[in-house]
Amino acid sequence: MDWNLDWNKTIVDNLTPAMLAWKNDFFGLPPQGSDEEKIFYWVNFIKAIVQNESGNNPKCDYQEDETVDNNISRGLLQLSTEDAQNEIYADCPTVVSLTLENIYDPATNLKAGMEIMNHLIENGETSLRAYWSTTNEEEKGAQTLETLRDLNGALND
Repeated sequence: MDWNLDWNKTIVDNLTPAMLAWKNDFFGLPPQGSDEEKIFYWVNFIKAIVQNESGNNPKCDYQEDETVDNNISRGLLQLSTEDAQNEIYADCPTVVSLTLENIYDPATNLKAGMEIMNHLIENGETSLRAYWSTTNEEEKGAQTLETLRDLNGALND
């Protein structure tokens, strides 16, 4: 599926200072340059995760391996409605409000996913792999990094 340009605005509107300052050498975060370049990079970083998690399909479902948690991951960022009951995310209002009715809404899914990202970053995580396997440097991260480099193109040249 194609990327919907409206999703860019959702990403930009939900970026936090902690996210813009987050350091991750594998993905080259934060990039050097202006705030505008950092925002551009983050939009593409999240697009790369979405592309590799769901193929840009807001209706995508994935049954997690029962050895992991047996949850069903849903939507663009492959979130789980079980996260709504997880006390870890009590400070994430969109995550707490996730239901089967709204998890497939692209704006809700992106906003909730970004709340989880921000939560992980603010709690000292140096990687997002605790939630998204496509950001795991040892496993699927290389594919996400390649997608990110393609999306950023001229920014990295």
